[in-house]
Amino acid sequence: MIRTLMAAALLGGLLTLPTYAAGDAKPNDTTGTKTGGVKAQPKTDNGKMAAAKKKEKEEHHCNLRLMWWQLPKDSPELGLQEENEVVPIGISQMQVNGMIEYHGDAVVQIMRKAPSQQVDKKGKPIMTWLPYAVLPLRNEDTDVCAILFDNGKGGASSRLFDFKPAAFPFGSLQIVNLTRGKVACSLDGKVIMAESNRAILSSNSFVERAAPQISLAVMETGGEEHLLFTSRMIMSNTVRSLFFVIERPSEDVDGRYEVTSIVDMNPALSGGEKPVGDNPPTPNKPAIKGPGEPKAAGKKAS
Repeated sequence: MIRTLMAAALLGGLLTLPTYAAGDAKPNDTTGTKTGGVKAQPKTDNGKMAAAKKKEKEEHHCNLRLMWWQLPKDSPELGLQEENEVVPIGISQMQVNGMIEYHGDAVVQIMRKAPSQQVDKKGKPIMTWLPYAVLPLRNEDTDVCAILFDNGKGGASSRLFDFKPAAFPFGSLQIVNLTRGKVACSLDGKVIMAESNRAILSSNSFVERAAPQISLAVMETGGEEHLLFTSRMIMSNTVRSLFFVIERPSEDVDGRYEVTSIVDMNPALSGGEKPVGDNPPTPNKPAIKGPGEPKAAGKKAS
């Protein structure tokens, strides 16, 4: 009887103690349960969650636009490497076709489809994806336009432009100087100067539809000045433009310089209509004969 009462008292005392999950360390327990079997599972889950959060933090997100400077003769089929797959993409020559919502490594890998050394049952080479070009994105690159320059050897270089509206507003234009001299642009009486191999944004932009006077001139290293074109250009916040001034090897000034332009439409305002300013400006007769109005890439201005 005494033994039964002692056992009941001991059992009642155990039932009144606070309960803990198996493997948990109790208050004031300095030994912990580092090797507890049940505790290991939450740690594993926490590790997976931490790895997922780290991956998400390191993953770069960017609105990406791609185009050719000049379409290669073989027109390679391109793809974008995203994690463990290659997503096929189609791009055009100096045209903003659309925007890709990229998420992946900060160094964007562009691939090209090419025949491998392996063959199928019919003896035909099996196609595979090979590295073609890389786009190194900075932390602040969240909206980018990349122009590809094919090298004719299975690869390409690139030039990136910041297309964030804060950096390149709609209703403005950007001058890209690809000559050895300086390029001056006068837009509605305000002049900007682009140094050699540099880009510069117009100091004024147009929210409302306007037709400002625009003039482009190049100042060569020897001091000679050449007017490229002068015109009125319709501008508004539905579009923004990039003007490229290119220098060709030529002793004749008429064939030395070329002006090429691309236009990007504002998706928030342009809708399905053709935006104003989609056509290049019609030049007036320049004081000094130059190449004339901007044309499509690879076509010499008349």
